[in-house]
Amino acid sequence: IPADNGWRRYRIPITDSLRVRFGSPDLTLARHVRVWLDGITHTDDDPLEDQATNQQRPLVMLGGMEIVGSRWVTSDLTPAQTGSGTTMTLNAVNNVDNADVYTPPFDPGTTRNGARDQTRREQSLALEFTRLLPGDSLEAYKSFSLDEDYSRYGTLKFYVAGVEIPNYDPVTSNLFYFVRFASDEHGLNFYEYRAPVPPSSHPGAINWSEVKLKLTDLSNLKVDPRYSLSDTIIAPGETPGVTLVVKGRPSFTRLRRISFGVVNLDTAVVTSSGSVWLDEIRATDVARDRGTAERFTVTGRMANLLHYNVTYDARDEDFMQVGDTRGSGNRSSTYTVNAGFDLHRFFEGTGILLPISVNVTGSRAQPRYTAGDDVLRTGALAAASESQSGSRSYSVSYQRTWSERSHPLLRYTLGGVTANLSQARSVNLNPASVDTSRALSAGVSYSISPRKLLPVPIPEGRTYDRLRDGSGSLVLRNITQGRTAFIDFGADTRPFDPLLHHQFQARRNLMLSDPIREHIGFINLGKVVTWNQSMDSRYSLNRGRWLAPQLSWNASYFQNNGPELSKDLSIRAVNNAESFTASWGLPFDQLVARGRAAPRDTLKRAGPSFLRSLASCLGAVTMDAGVTRSSGFTRLAGAPRLAYMWGLTSDPGLRPDSTGSVQAAFGNASNETQDWRAGLRTRLLLAYDASIQTQANFGWHRTEVNDVPNRSQRVQFPDLDVDYGKLPEAIGLKHVFSNPRLRTTYSRNRNTEYSNSDTPTNISTNEEWRPLLGLTGDFRNGARAELHVQHRATVTEYRQVGSSIASDANTDVDLSLSRNYTRGQKVTFLGKQSTVKTNINMGLTATYSRRKSETRQAGIDRPINPISEDRLSVNATGSYGFSNNVTGNAELGFSQNRDLQRDIISRSIRIELRAQLTF
Repeated sequence: IPADNGWRRYRIPITDSLRVRFGSPDLTLARHVRVWLDGITHTDDDPLEDQATNQQRPLVMLGGMEIVGSRWVTSDLTPAQTGSGTTMTLNAVNNVDNADVYTPPFDPGTTRNGARDQTRREQSLALEFTRLLPGDSLEAYKSFSLDEDYSRYGTLKFYVAGVEIPNYDPVTSNLFYFVRFASDEHGLNFYEYRAPVPPSSHPGAINWSEVKLKLTDLSNLKVDPRYSLSDTIIAPGETPGVTLVVKGRPSFTRLRRISFGVVNLDTAVVTSSGSVWLDEIRATDVARDRGTAERFTVTGRMANLLHYNVTYDARDEDFMQVGDTRGSGNRSSTYTVNAGFDLHRFFEGTGILLPISVNVTGSRAQPRYTAGDDVLRTGALAAASESQSGSRSYSVSYQRTWSERSHPLLRYTLGGVTANLSQARSVNLNPASVDTSRALSAGVSYSISPRKLLPVPIPEGRTYDRLRDGSGSLVLRNITQGRTAFIDFGADTRPFDPLLHHQFQARRNLMLSDPIREHIGFINLGKVVTWNQSMDSRYSLNRGRWLAPQLSWNASYFQNNGPELSKDLSIRAVNNAESFTASWGLPFDQLVARGRAAPRDTLKRAGPSFLRSLASCLGAVTMDAGVTRSSGFTRLAGAPRLAYMWGLTSDPGLRPDSTGSVQAAFGNASNETQDWRAGLRTRLLLAYDASIQTQANFGWHRTEVNDVPNRSQRVQFPDLDVDYGKLPEAIGLKHVFSNPRLRTTYSRNRNTEYSNSDTPTNISTNEEWRPLLGLTGDFRNGARAELHVQHRATVTEYRQVGSSIASDANTDVDLSLSRNYTRGQKVTFLGKQSTVKTNINMGLTATYSRRKSETRQAGIDRPINPISEDRLSVNATGSYGFSNNVTGNAELGFSQNRDLQRDIISRSIRIELRAQLTF
């Protein structure tokens, strides 16, 4: 802007750190802009004269106000540049807003605007500067959130122009521009194209310079032997004055930042002012290589002896699947071979099962470029970037099926033996490491169930596992070997079936040191390291319909005293749990028979009494109650007492003076929970076949973690679900609907929390009408209507820190209308009857929602964070079958959101048309 015409241009960053907030502004909802000026001391030469007072007053004119933005960002000026008066401004110029200044480097073409042609908008990036000192540079950049891959392009094209640079001569001056392509967000690893700024242009006559940069001219510098030992490569370009720079390890396969700037390489001359324009950075000469893929599968079986499966899948670096825009860049191949051999087919008469399986897999990935690079390499350098993996494994198992006719001594001794053997080897190679792993495992299991030897079945099992594995690394060069051996055994008994049931599982570790493990002669029995048992009991008193309560009791205990807690197995982690439940049903609904008498029954039987009929309206009343308790300790020394192991108490035997059966070890953490609950539910029968499903629930919960107690209680009452039965017909709704149904649901919940306190810290009350009124039915013409009015409100009182009450209320009204016409259906429209020739579905839904929320704190008159808003949504849908193969769908929607607190309204209209073709 010329300095002598009185106009000034101001650029104010919206995110300026010096901005001042008034209230709670939101830039996404801005509706008004206010501009004012302070501190005006004098006017221009021709101020405005007030005709009434003959006094001169300032005249301020706003030539325009625009909100602009760009993904390009300027780099911060150095303190030396700021002190010397250097300035930099990033701007955009185009052929519409700056038609008197800007001339496009090419014809942008035209577009239709109504009945006339209009030139397309085309713009450039302008880097404006003043006082660029010798040796200084200015830069603007654009970063990417994801890696950009330019490796499949051959050439980058762009246009550059210098505008209004005083006393500038490209031959004698050292003012250059540069374009950088960096592989990191900070611009430390980059390719750079540097060239002299084109001759200075004047507004309206821009002297554009077109640049065509081959990407290989930059990337091949990294493999040039002349620059192999340098971190920064500086090489001349094909055009005089052009310089190519490679710094660090950039790659066109992973660009994260593009920069554009100017640099003054002169040693004495200061460039007073000017601007450099950049336009149309485009990647051209796209590689059009053909991609291929191979795949085959072979599956076969040889009688009942051998089965096999072979698969192979390969894709090259240019192959694209449906939806892809480019190939993966890796040539990959995988193969799998699976085979199974049933060796026992040669001796089936023995009952032995001896299957053998073999699995071989492999994969290979060959990237087009070496790891993290954009240069094609061959030979050993290419092989170093490959990734390969392969595995081979086999397994064999033994099992024999013993019939009931076999000798009992063999069946109950050798019959419980099963065995398995497996070996696996895998190799993984990648540019960073080579891993090789081998595993050999064998197992022998012994399990019998002497069902006919004892009157009560007591299953007993033993398992012996032996594992040997090894791993090696080219970096660490170490091999790890180890063995594990356990005996797992357990039993399941019902001594008083079904009154009492008991089961346990335990594990003995056979790999413990000699002083700890147990022996019987030379037989190693190891030591018990885990113990898990559970008990349950159920009892039902059947003394008629009115006296049939059901009682149940469950208890469990778990103990872990493995070597991971202590080497001598003296420390153990224990936990137990116990629960008791009771339920009782009272069949009041059976006091009166609900069936009707036969029409021709002439017997005069006496009906039930009034009190009996009234009591039957209570329905089937169900009562239930339960108590659950659990506890746990992570580090205890000693054995818990028997009552704790049976789940009858939460105290394992701890005493403050350490005289109990157990003592807390260092690092012990304890927790204890208790839950009490009770409930009552029934279905009340009313007139007109109406009913009320109601229930009441009470719950109490207490936790104590490391002697810090917390408790809460929950009350759910009332909870009503009202079905109006035939009442809608009685009030005349049947004249409108063929099968009307009314429904109302109401529930109230109150939760009270006591956080390490005897007084309530939080009280939350929730009331819900879901729905307050629900109406469903079908009109006489077949249309279906649904109306639901719902309301829910929550009030929470916080007392832990200060006192505040938060309330939230929501009201929803939903209306749905739908109508379906099937092919061949007779319909009457405007007095004429016609036949529907296809299927037609129509629907209309409307929803209105309102929410009001606020928080009030003691001592503050105004509510905190108030919310008051509503929403209206109306949608109409329709589908039409033009034929068996062509169907269409249309949808029209309107929505409105109102923020009643800030008086903000937003509306939207949605139109959707879809067609489906089936061949």
